[in-house]
Amino acid sequence: MNNNNNNNNNNNNNNSNNSRFIYQVYLSYSHDLCIVYLVKLILLIFFYRIN
Repeated sequence: MNNNNNNNNNNNNNNSNNSRFIYQVYLSYSHDLCIVYLVKLILLIFFYRIN
């Protein structure tokens, strides 16, 4: 009985670690996208000013 509880706890911990990792990857990815869009916007404005 006790061993079974320990296994369940370990599984739950693994799941939360995985989801936390996925969330961090998602955050960094969305952050990168944000920077890309900012750079595009700045370039657009820059070229628009030249013309």
